[in-house]
Amino acid sequence: VSPRAISSVAASSAQCLRCLGAPWPPGGPDAVTLGYADASAVAAVAWHVSRSREPPAPEAATVVDGAPVRLDLSAFEDGGVHFLHLRARDGDGAWGGWAAWPMLVDRTPPAVSALSPAPGSVTGEQRVAFRGTDDGAGVDWASLSLEIGGEAVPSDAILTGPDGTVRVAFGDLARPPAADGEGRISARVTGLADQAGNRLAEPVAWSWTFDPATLAAAGARPITVEGGYDA
Repeated sequence: VSPRAISSVAASSAQCLRCLGAPWPPGGPDAVTLGYADASAVAAVAWHVSRSREPPAPEAATVVDGAPVRLDLSAFEDGGVHFLHLRARDGDGAWGGWAAWPMLVDRTPPAVSALSPAPGSVTGEQRVAFRGTDDGAGVDWASLSLEIGGEAVPSDAILTGPDGTVRVAFGDLARPPAADGEGRISARVTGLADQAGNRLAEPVAWSWTFDPATLAAAGARPITVEGGYDA
């Protein structure tokens, strides 16, 4: 049996970023699916997960009869890069060589920090910013959902920098964010996930008091929607 009798490995939850040769997170149901060049030639499969690329000792591996389609990886709680080691046995009892697929076990959602304007501040700032980071699989920016002043922000108004800083200028919104009766404007990151499917457990929300006078005090004046300046 060839070492590549098991020809492909993929996450069964479709969370696979890259199969074969590059890290990928199992995600979802914590299982992988196996593909075979010729499943009829496979009488058993041995598998093992470790942090080493080196083949495991035979006694360390788990042997499954037949050509299994699914392997459960839910026991691996620690994060970081692991290697899924696999080999196949034919009907005559001969084992093929080990093949290894790197994978990234990531069970931690992304973090949201550097909220701006600062929570509880009084400011004439006319944009919202924050930073989204993930030390594992990386942030899935397509999952981002954000509200400012109680209204959802369209994706085309959101700018994301290479360092994970997200910025929304009030001028890019259909209308200025609404403040409450005390002049407070709120923002909420209502959704953000990483590439492994880990999502924020709850929204990240903050508010500040909008006061255009602080701009004038700093030598600037707010621009009106018609392009002129307020008095």
